[in-house]
Amino acid sequence: MRYHLFKKSRVYSGRPYCGPTSDNEPAEADTLEEAITLQQEMKYRNPVGWDIFDSETQEKVNEI
Repeated sequence: MRYHLFKKSRVYSGRPYCGPTSDNEPAEADTLEEAITLQQEMKYRNPVGWDIFDSETQEKVNEI
């Protein structure tokens, strides 16, 4: 299972965020713990708010 990070202000499309805040790389992680760490790093770089989604179920699992 993978976890995707996505901007809180946008509608999740089933793909991870990929833009300047993630150095133009897909914002995804293998574990929820890694995703939370990435979420905190991205919030520091861009405080717009970030949600974490389960890539299989496409359900939101965490938000800050």
